[in-house]
Amino acid sequence: MINVKENIIIYAFYYAIGRSSNVVYDVVEHLELNWSNLDEQTKKKIHDEIDFCLFRTGNHGGAEFKELWMKILNLPIR
Repeated sequence: MINVKENIIIYAFYYAIGRSSNVVYDVVEHLELNWSNLDEQTKKKIHDEIDFCLFRTGNHGGAEFKELWMKILNLPIR
């Protein structure tokens, strides 16, 4: 696996959230793989943004993608 700086993962996340394309699958996969290495503040920020997009704006790219983002919401922050 290629090592990537945390900020690159964050940039990819912000690009992917709300989209309905294959990028969502890739970003969710890499978030899952790297979750334990992310800073607690970063995890909280990602959770908050997913929560906002999924439940406050409904901008999740469709039901299939909502399920993928829910996988990240189910990961612990601590």
